Amino acid sequence: MRIVFDTETVPPESRQAFWSDVLCSLYSQCVLTPGIPGGIRGQVRHCVVPHMEASMLHSAPMQARNVDGQVARDEHVAYYVAIQLEGQATLQQAERELLLQPGAMTVWTNAKPFVFRSEAPFGTAQFKLPGHRTRRVLPDIDRLLCHQIGGQIAWLRRALLPLVEEVCGLHGDLDRAAEEALMHAAFELIVEGLGVCMAGAAPARRPLAVYHLHRIKSAIDQRLHDPALNVGMLARDLGISATHLHRVFKAESTTAARYILERRLEACAADLGSPQHRARTITEIAVRHGFGSSSHFSRAFRARFGMTPQQWRRAGGMVDTDVGA
Repeated sequence: MRIVFDTETVPPESRQAFWSDVLCSLYSQCVLTPGIPGGIRGQVRHCVVPHMEASMLHSAPMQARNVDGQVARDEHVAYYVAIQLEGQATLQQAERELLLQPGAMTVWTNAKPFVFRSEAPFGTAQFKLPGHRTRRVLPDIDRLLCHQIGGQIAWLRRALLPLVEEVCGLHGDLDRAAEEALMHAAFELIVEGLGVCMAGAAPARRPLAVYHLHRIKSAIDQRLHDPALNVGMLARDLGISATHLHRVFKAESTTAARYILERRLEACAADLGSPQHRARTITEIAVRHGFGSSSHFSRAFRARFGMTPQQWRRAGGMVDTDVGA
């Protein structure tokens, strides 16, 4: 689904508030400061499909600052692959500062404080990747934050630019199936490219910590169907203390309990969008992945995906037979 946000559609006196709302909802909570007198002007072409978003942003000079109290947590954590399209900007995050010139590519996250600043008009393309999904395939992605990425993976930028132009509607609208196919291709390209970058970044987490995290996540996936699944059960079955289990998840900017909920919601979303499960009711799918209450599932699903399970299923072209869920 494609949406265009443009400050020209609102009165001049409302543009700064409008632009601030757009940036906070699409990217990260932040404090916005115009870079020139007279307010702000900008446009975002935005595309969203399940589990991924992409956008092309053009803006007048500005500064966006995110402080500790505004960082995202749990299921709201996301990583952004940013490509500078035009103009110059400066990004500060993870105790690093990076000058972004046209063609520059980097990674940033809404889970850590940042400062983005441009003193002239600029354009940027952004691919938004969900935190949990990204960490499963790139567990050490934080090593790339605010680093210039390119060199041996210059091909990644060349591959992503046509994709973001297509999904954001620069060459005309696409149907939903085409949007999802292109976004899936972008995610696979990003994972491949960033994986290559890992070798030249900062030291990785200790192998033992990575092993324990993988072991715990695998155990969670195997037990998602059990509504009794909790931290105590996991620790007991894996032969570790609950304290150690919490410590392992600390580097993930979430908790084990939140991770369990996220994985259940992702599994339900996948089933709701799959033709294989067309005959199952929403309640059956929720129970299948460990939810004991339909109302709790519906509230959690809406908080995570911005729509009800029924709306999600209908958006996938399915007929829902469980209207009450």
